[in-house]
Amino acid sequence: MKSQIIKKPDDTSKSYALTLPETSALIQKHAPMLAMLQERMPAIIEQTAVYQRRQSQFMDGILTINQPTPIRRLRQILSEINRSIEAFRAAEYRLKKQQVKRRIYLRDAEIEKDSLKAELLYLKADNTQTLIQSALPVVAAAVRKVTALIEQHDSIMISMGKEPTDHITEEEYEKQEEEYHIKTAFTQALTAARSRGGGIDEGNHIYLQQLGINGAHAQYEIQMFLTKEAKTFADQKIPKYNMVTSFLEDMYQKFKGCSTQIQEYKGMLDRSNFALLEGKENADS
Repeated sequence: MKSQIIKKPDDTSKSYALTLPETSALIQKHAPMLAMLQERMPAIIEQTAVYQRRQSQFMDGILTINQPTPIRRLRQILSEINRSIEAFRAAEYRLKKQQVKRRIYLRDAEIEKDSLKAELLYLKADNTQTLIQSALPVVAAAVRKVTALIEQHDSIMISMGKEPTDHITEEEYEKQEEEYHIKTAFTQALTAARSRGGGIDEGNHIYLQQLGINGAHAQYEIQMFLTKEAKTFADQKIPKYNMVTSFLEDMYQKFKGCSTQIQEYKGMLDRSNFALLEGKENADS
């Protein structure tokens, strides 16, 4: 049986595909199921949009952005924003490309003399519309992610006493680097010690040594903390998270300046001072 091209509907978002006799028989056989799909699909597509992001805002805020200093958290946020914007631009390009291809298919179908070729062009236009609809939630998810990250960025800036649109200088960044590494080293050392009966592992001993922190002293501080934590359990209390953050702050206050000895030993400039010199030179020029 020959198929005939149906007239293009006014609603260009609908399918132009011809319903063949074989397809009609299949539709009749599964009519109740297809009716349910038609009723439920809009809600399912809308619900699926919730899961289009690679990871949730919770994961971004709690797991990905987990650095111990605010400037390092800002750095991670900016990195995530840049990656998300790149993904957004790529998705936007693909979306616009599909929209153009769809218009080309429709244009060519209108002037095609061969009915079967015209039918195939309408099918291609219909398939392209499906791809467009699939891309829209991805673009929307990227927009939501970037917006959420910008809000987190602004919140951290405000917590630092800055305006959201202020800039972090190289000097500020360098001055927080020692704090970041001391706190990171003790975070990792504490995590390792919990699973090793209280002992810091070799890798973190190397890290501490590179920072200019005596490994035996660090081991003593870790052991004192674990003893204090054990006493909390003995008193039938649960240690709170700020017990760890307070410990890390204490370690920073106790060991800050440790990297100066390493720089002097190596005969190298302190990077934070070098940043100050650069700023002065730029100001004088």
